[in-house]
This record gives sequence, C-alpha cells and structure tokens, in this order.
Amino acid sequence: MHRVFVYGTLKKGFHNHFLIEQSILLSTEAATRDPYHLSIGNFCIPYLQEAPGHPILGELYLVDDNTLNKLDELEKVPSHYLRKLITLENENDPAWIYVKTKLDPELLQQPSRTHYSKEDHEKYIPQSER
Repeated sequence: MHRVFVYGTLKKGFHNHFLIEQSILLSTEAATRDPYHLSIGNFCIPYLQEAPGHPILGELYLVDDNTLNKLDELEKVPSHYLRKLITLENENDPAWIYVKTKLDPELLQQPSRTHYSKEDHEKYIPQSER
C-alpha cells in the first residue's frame, strides 16, 4: 500500500476523486512540511511546482498498486508530473506527491496558494471537454 497526498482534482468531491474513492482516507487535513508553489493554469488545472511558496493543504490516502498506476497515468508521469516522496506535517511516514516536471515561469508569476478550493474547482474543465 502507498500513502498519497492529494491537493487538486483528486480531493473528495472533485472531478478525479473517482480514481481514489475506494482507497482509505487517512486525513482530510494533511499539509506538506516543505513549501511549494501552487498555482492555477489553463482550464483551472492546479499545478504544484518545487519553487518558493507555502506548505500545501490537502488530503492523505492509502492506495493500492493498481490505483497508484492509475494516478501515474492521470498525471502523465514522467512527462508532465513526477511522483516523489515527501514529509507531511505531523506525520512520521512519507507520502507520494505529484509535482510538475519542469518549472513553468508563467505559472510562477502567479501568487502561490495554500490550497485548491471548491471555488477554483468549479471552473475546472475536464480533459474530455477541452
């Protein structure tokens, strides 16, 4: 089993949550220990980059191998995102997180956010509609 931290469209009530809805929810109030730059791109897609920002708020799940593979497909690992192990606040065990493969200067011009909100997600356009 794998611990996975989600911060965007995989969160409960969001468009891609169906991929992890059968997984075990460990926390709805998880946060990264280290800061990241979270911004919103085209189609209201959240992008997490390894750049100065804030600790990111999200959810922590326990997923099986099959689910982890589906998440890698969704995030287009390794061409679009990388999956890396990180430390979360108040957690002893590491968790996987998805971060953008290459820094995007345009996205880095936006202020960094602490989370991807329901209001942000209401504007999200699924891949099937782009």
